[in-house]
Amino acid sequence: MGLSCHPNQSNYARFRNDWNSKVKTLSSVSSDIKEPRLLLVETDTNLCQASITSLKKVGFKVVTCNTGKEALNALNNRQISNPFDLVVLSHELPDIKGLGVCQELREKSNNIPILLISNCGHESDRVLGLEIGADDYLVKPYGGHMPNAFD
Repeated sequence: MGLSCHPNQSNYARFRNDWNSKVKTLSSVSSDIKEPRLLLVETDTNLCQASITSLKKVGFKVVTCNTGKEALNALNNRQISNPFDLVVLSHELPDIKGLGVCQELREKSNNIPILLISNCGHESDRVLGLEIGADDYLVKPYGGHMPNAFD
C-alpha cells in the first residue's frame, strides 16, 4: 500500500530515514570517485538548501537546477567532459515534468543513477517513475519539515 499525500509525522519520519539511508549509500558507492558530482533538480528552495547541506557533508559537489529544461541542458553540456555521477530529480517541475526529464535522460544514457523525488507517494506514482527509468523513488517531507541528514 502506498503512502498518502496527506501530511503526518510518520510520513516525515519515513522520509528522513529513507533520505539518510540513500545519502549514506550514495556516499559509500561513490567513495572511489575523488569528488562525485551530483545534479539536484528541485524547485523548493528550502528543500534544495537542506539537501545541498546534507550532500556536501558526505563529499558531493552539488550543481542545482530548478526546471527540467535547465537540467537537460546541464546534463547535455556535462555528458562528454565532466559527467554527473548522480541525478536527484524532482517530479514536480514548472516546465517539463520530472518523469519527462527522466525518460529523456534514459534514452541518452543508462549509466547515470537517477533518484526521483516527489510530494506524493502513491504506489502507482512510484511504479511509473521506476518504469520510466528512475533507479529509486523517494517521497519528500510534508508540512514544511526539512530533513537534516547526519545531524
